[in-house]
Amino acid sequence: MTRQLTFKTAETIAEQRQARQVIQRVFVDELNYRQMTIDQFDQIAHYLIAVQDSEVIAALRVIPDAELGLPIEEFIDLSPLRSNEVKLAEVSRLACLTGFRNFNITCKGLSFFEETIRSLGFTHLVIESLLETVRLYRFLGFTTFDEPFYDYSVDLYNQKSPNSIGLMKSMKG
Repeated sequence: MTRQLTFKTAETIAEQRQARQVIQRVFVDELNYRQMTIDQFDQIAHYLIAVQDSEVIAALRVIPDAELGLPIEEFIDLSPLRSNEVKLAEVSRLACLTGFRNFNITCKGLSFFEETIRSLGFTHLVIESLLETVRLYRFLGFTTFDEPFYDYSVDLYNQKSPNSIGLMKSMKG
């Protein structure tokens, strides 16, 4: 039996809640992060989701640059990236349930992700990555734009040494 896989923007409150539940399961239950709480950025965020047989199996959050700024600015100065030609957004909380992680979902999901980001009019993306996963984002075309930093919210071992880095990607072209 072929399972139906769909990628879409979460359009309802229920879909956004399911996206946050997937993020919670992956980051907190599986990866032992501190709780992924709803924050002030959720009010303006776009959630992109993968749905298989009516179940949300993957999600990510795209936050447009606005008066609130972006979450990554707690650690990095983004002013060198900002200009009239740049429409900036931050990608965060990329999560896929364990049993669904495979090449098919990754390839189709990344294609949908890039197409949707462009359709929303964003020209540049930023993302915070753990140092141990930065290779994935470099493979996806992101480049580092600052020095590694210590993010206390993801410090699982309380080591207080650099554990994260900011990356950027141009969506032009």
